Amino acid sequence: MHILVIKTFGYSIQTWLKSGILDRELSIYRNMIEKYDVKFTILSYGDDTDLYLIKDSSINIFPIYKYVNKSKYKIIRILQSLYFPFIIKKNIDSVDIIKQNQLLGSWVSILLKILIRKPLFIRTGYDMYTFAQHENKSYIKLALYKLLTLISIKYSNLYSVSNKNDINKYKKYNVSLRRNWVIDNNYESLDGRFTNRILSVGRLENQKNYEYLIKEFKDSEFQLDIVGEGGLKSMLTNLASCQNVKINFLGKMSNEDLQDLYKKYRFYVSSSCFEGNPKTVLEALSNSCIVIASNIKNHSELI
Repeated sequence: MHILVIKTFGYSIQTWLKSGILDRELSIYRNMIEKYDVKFTILSYGDDTDLYLIKDSSINIFPIYKYVNKSKYKIIRILQSLYFPFIIKKNIDSVDIIKQNQLLGSWVSILLKILIRKPLFIRTGYDMYTFAQHENKSYIKLALYKLLTLISIKYSNLYSVSNKNDINKYKKYNVSLRRNWVIDNNYESLDGRFTNRILSVGRLENQKNYEYLIKEFKDSEFQLDIVGEGGLKSMLTNLASCQNVKINFLGKMSNEDLQDLYKKYRFYVSSSCFEGNPKTVLEALSNSCIVIASNIKNHSELI
């Protein structure tokens, strides 16, 4: 069996590498190759560079911008992508299943399905429309996300979401629940872990609600250690200084190093305003951290 995996629109193998999740993302495909003797081709929104980032002959990489000149304008890249299914059909043989990662870019997979008449599985880790609502996106973007979601559900043979909240939202449609996965470490010991340092992982953006977290630890004896990068770092640094909060920004980290880091902490905190099926909470639980999380529906599914 040959499965074509089409990455989220705009994401390349290099994106996975820079995010520190390359090995984690590839591990599930390697596992399936070993267990079921399937063949994988990953369509990447990268160029020739992607071909040298994976030293694994069992996984074939198809970098679309090896065949098309990448425009610096997003609208042009979106228009170019309408032609990508024809390039794929011409250059990739005997695909049995098309798997689309996330909603963004699903139009490429839908057009390819129509062209080659093969089943399509669209797997989402979060609902783009819901996130756009929380982020106060324009009415035009909200309408486009909603339309893309409904079209994707209609044209996919299997459309999966990662949490019950999304299932309830689309319950009148044929949608399945496939939660996010993490590597289960079965690590249970709390001996020797930090008792006066708190770990949190996530982008330094409004969604993660770090401003609230810092204010809650005003004048406390605890140190906040935050893994992640983002546009609010300077503001959060100044806020922590004003609130007399000891804070340490650890920057970006590979998933492998992050797994080792969880094991050093007794407490993990997620103060997010909204989530899908948060992998960082799942990873903290897998490493037996005591998880304290904001009271939102997607957290209460896990805790």
